[in-house]
Amino acid sequence: KLVEFKYPPSTRMMDGETEVVLKMRGVLCGKLLPPFNEIPAGMNTLSRIRSLRQHVKITGLGSDEFEGYQTKLQDVHERFVEHAADRTVQPFDFIPYEGHPTLDSHSRYFTDRNMVPYEKNLPFLPGVDPRRVLRKLQPEEFIHGPDNVVEYCVRAIGSKGLPCYTPCDPSMFRVGDIVEVAFSCVGIPIKGQCMRVLLQLRGLTLIDNTIR
Repeated sequence: KLVEFKYPPSTRMMDGETEVVLKMRGVLCGKLLPPFNEIPAGMNTLSRIRSLRQHVKITGLGSDEFEGYQTKLQDVHERFVEHAADRTVQPFDFIPYEGHPTLDSHSRYFTDRNMVPYEKNLPFLPGVDPRRVLRKLQPEEFIHGPDNVVEYCVRAIGSKGLPCYTPCDPSMFRVGDIVEVAFSCVGIPIKGQCMRVLLQLRGLTLIDNTIR
């Protein structure tokens, strides 16, 4: 079901007390991933620091499976439309890749502290900020909270033929990899009694890098 939250102001898909996380597989066709070697240019205002994010774009290159994912995602969007009542929910607007449908998912590195007064500042996961660039950049007004954590891992087949997942460095991902993106659907209020549904990046798993 969809639940309204005050901190941060948002509408989220919940299963009891747990936020629903969806997964989609595809070919990685765009990315903006950690780590940073140095502070990015222009990071001299809170607005610009706030906008820093981890981002991935995947495509199915015309596969039926990916089209099925797209259909299910539109069903989720319709649930937000029904829930929003008098608010307008903006449609998904994913820019195609070479004419093929895509999916974009992202997560900011920081959240405004006053938006999440009950959350604690968390350490960056291994591989995300090894040179402490983000930590040095982080102002007191922001935290690295639960909504900012993205888990990176690689999938392998174990000795018993079962899949196993191992944490990995986000720098190992390349365009052309087959990946699985984990995300939650979060409705964010915007100007004019409108809502935008974001695909909040929660995890990225490397499935196959042999065909890149």
